[in-house]
Amino acid sequence: MNILFTVGTLQSGGAERVVSILANMLAEKGNEVEIVLNNYQSESAYFIKNNVKISNIHSKKILGKNFFHYCYQLRKKIKYEKYDVVISFLWANNIKTIISSLGLKTPVIVSERINPYMAPSKKLMRGIRNLIYLLADGYVLQTQQMKEYFGRKVNRIGVVIANPIDTKRLPEYFVGERKKEIVAVNRLNEQKNIPMLIEAFDSISKKHPDYILNIYGEGTERNYLEGLINSLGLSEKIFLCGSKKNVLELINDSSLFILSSNFEGMPNALIEAMCLGLPCISTDSPIGGSAMLIENKANGLLIPVGDKEALINAINYMLENPEKANEMGKNAINTREILAVDVIVTKWENYIDKIISRS
Repeated sequence: MNILFTVGTLQSGGAERVVSILANMLAEKGNEVEIVLNNYQSESAYFIKNNVKISNIHSKKILGKNFFHYCYQLRKKIKYEKYDVVISFLWANNIKTIISSLGLKTPVIVSERINPYMAPSKKLMRGIRNLIYLLADGYVLQTQQMKEYFGRKVNRIGVVIANPIDTKRLPEYFVGERKKEIVAVNRLNEQKNIPMLIEAFDSISKKHPDYILNIYGEGTERNYLEGLINSLGLSEKIFLCGSKKNVLELINDSSLFILSSNFEGMPNALIEAMCLGLPCISTDSPIGGSAMLIENKANGLLIPVGDKEALINAINYMLENPEKANEMGKNAINTREILAVDVIVTKWENYIDKIISRS
């Protein structure tokens, strides 16, 4: 097959990571694979094999002349390159890709990667997206809740496929005494509700003063979070560690992983933490990704969104019951088999074949 992926960038992000894994694996299986980006960038955050072609069409804005320039250039590319299928990721890019392909014979599969109730933020834009999505040929969603949001056509022909985990990237399960360290890995933005985690740790630190909290990632809230940490007198206990390429090695021997998000798609950071065998706590955030991964009290703990007291109680339980916490962590390792790259890529291949056949 000749496959084109479209995505904004290959900088750090869950969708970008999935595109890199799919592109590499599909190319390894003998397919012609190309990724077209719509923002210039210096380098990819993810390894891309040499037999995967990368091209770029510059377009910063969703609307305006850049939008039309991008659609025109992408349409020419799809028309003349004779792809068997185009696969698009992320809502803004999906809109551009669908519009670019109108009237062409090449089928378009769009993949939604985040809570569609929350992104885009404006109700009008969400309505426009929902209408334009009806023009696509196939849909890959991350959760059943996400699939149900989009209505009859998506429910009829769409499919739920979870994110793959590249087990080759994962360090071995840590055996030994874990560091007295709690970790979070996420962007520093409002969606992740890191202030709740910091305020919860303020309470935890009084009861368990030998623990620290390391937060990995970058984002627009860094200055605000630094101010909050300093105001609580926790600058020697909570550390904003920035983005690290070797983050999995850095967190592998930690005592606890926490995801405090207000909403998520399928959280890659949680997937990776579970595959490492870390005891995990996550908010049961819409649109159901964490609940797909965690069976509460069996392989992790789920807490209500925005509930600081529930988070405090969950952390205390994990720290004060290390045998139970480690048991949940060991159970979580099964995620490696469920979401292994070959399993997930086979699901994608089967769906791609189905959509090409229908078209």
